[in-house]
Amino acid sequence: MIQTVTKQFQESGEVFTTDYPDAELIKPELSKIILEYDEAEQQYHKDPTQTTFVNSAKHTGPIPSLFRRVFEENEHFKAITDFVLKTIKEAVPLFPNMDKVNNDPFILDCWGVLYKPNTSKETWTLGLEPHYHWPATWAFTYYVDACNECSPIVFPNCKDANIHTPKTGLLIIFPGWIAHAVPPHKCKHNRISIAGNIAVNL
Repeated sequence: MIQTVTKQFQESGEVFTTDYPDAELIKPELSKIILEYDEAEQQYHKDPTQTTFVNSAKHTGPIPSLFRRVFEENEHFKAITDFVLKTIKEAVPLFPNMDKVNNDPFILDCWGVLYKPNTSKETWTLGLEPHYHWPATWAFTYYVDACNECSPIVFPNCKDANIHTPKTGLLIIFPGWIAHAVPPHKCKHNRISIAGNIAVNL
């Protein structure tokens, strides 16, 4: 006989933040790639979309395989993903098996995100509802071009300060099982970021 006992669980986990030292230097090239992809993707929509997810499951775009290669091989994207991995290894040096051969963390997937200011309508760019990146071990967001007026990342189930204000060069890493969301974008310029998932071979 199967017995079911309902339990209430509270999310737990640490959020790591740091700044990429060459953020302004790398911003133009990263922005160019994501903006060019957005321009190409708009050809496939009857109405311009205010939010573009480059190489994500929801918006695959005109040539998704091309952009997957860009994220894997482009030196500027690789500089960011290498920085992400370096950061998580420094932040969690005693993670199980991380010091063994072939057990280092790796980038599971990675994509660009563009929130455009809505200057032609009264409605603002929609944000993202609370969601998870599980089964990824960690998720990350790197802000390519953002300011403190741009939409923050929000951890709705966090009891303490649950809002992280973006800025160019800020990297945020958090557990894949933590719910997070983005409110509607009301800033007057593009909010450009790179997001992705990190996994570990155990």
